[in-house]
Amino acid sequence: KNIDVVFVDNYFIDYRWEKLIKCYTKKIFVIDDLNNRKHLCEYYLNNNLLLQNKKIKNKLDNKNCIILKNKKYMIIKPDYKNYKFVKREKKLKSFFIFFGAEDKKNCSLKILHWLLSEDYNFNFYFIKTPKLENQLNDLKKIKNKRNYKFYPIQKDLLKIFKNCDAMISSGGTINFERIFVKIPGLIFKIADNQKYNCNLIKKFNLGTYKGNFSKLNKNKFLKLFNNFLINYKKNNQFKNFNLDSQGAKRIANLI
Repeated sequence: KNIDVVFVDNYFIDYRWEKLIKCYTKKIFVIDDLNNRKHLCEYYLNNNLLLQNKKIKNKLDNKNCIILKNKKYMIIKPDYKNYKFVKREKKLKSFFIFFGAEDKKNCSLKILHWLLSEDYNFNFYFIKTPKLENQLNDLKKIKNKRNYKFYPIQKDLLKIFKNCDAMISSGGTINFERIFVKIPGLIFKIADNQKYNCNLIKKFNLGTYKGNFSKLNKNKFLKLFNNFLINYKKNNQFKNFNLDSQGAKRIANLI
């Protein structure tokens, strides 16, 4: 056993693969947010705080496995370690729209069209996903709109976070970074594996969760957005759910 630890973070891997590599490593560390398959590991990390330990144990072949299910083990990117919290304006002025670097369902482009149908004075920041970038040259409305900015795809979103007051996004893991920097969010589910994050956001008032994106049209979205502008403080309260950037360090010390 020349390998100390193997980290597994893949929806297609379960105990069968883990059993095969067990003889080559001292420890297996599984990162999983679905809890829909069995695992054979020494450490199991799941950021779904609403999931009961009993349900997790039913999926673990190793009964001595250490279960890490606490916000203190949430992994925040190292870039946020020295983040200085920005005192934000009482009124929302700028929005970051993000539905993943690939955005396979083209949510960002749809929201762009819906926002352009109204004369908003806010600043809107988008990531230039492949589909969105292909459409930008054909959007005549966007040419004279200085309050719409488009950034290239990037791993470090911290620079954008520093310049925005709120976020419109999917229920993906980006929300842990959003919660860390305490930015209000209008959140939509775009995939089944986001339901746990969305439930967490709703339960702890960590954002304004409004269901499946697939059920939206222009009128529904604009109504939700306008309501968010008025009521966002009610569903975006971070004082009882503080995250820090020490999760990865705690895990390293543990193993």
